[in-house]
Amino acid sequence: YYENGKICYKIRYINGKKHCNYDYAFILYYENGQINIQKWYINGKLHRDNDYALISYYETGQIHLKEWYINGNLHRDNDYAFILYYETGQIHFKKWFNNGIHYCDNNNYATIGYYKNGKIKYKEY
Repeated sequence: YYENGKICYKIRYINGKKHCNYDYAFILYYENGQINIQKWYINGKLHRDNDYALISYYETGQIHLKEWYINGNLHRDNDYAFILYYETGQIHFKKWFNNGIHYCDNNNYATIGYYKNGKIKYKEY
């Protein structure tokens, strides 16, 4: 707990490993009570089927980062597995991963970076 009495974090374990089949296994809060980070684990590895396994927020509550994992590897079918946001909610950059390997697929770019106004800053294969 924080000194102000608010909870700092919660962790769910099964057999000594972070694990939860139905919800997040780890959550960290800011001192003001807002959610900072949520993580989904299966058998100690970041993992979530068909959704992000890690999400973090700015203290304002705006999304900061989303990451998709399968069995501990950054991975997302047919879309970017790592997306970082500006505090305004605009995407800062996004990266394509398949089984933990940063790469491009189906003629998409491996990484796309954006300015705060949403215009593309750079593209990488």
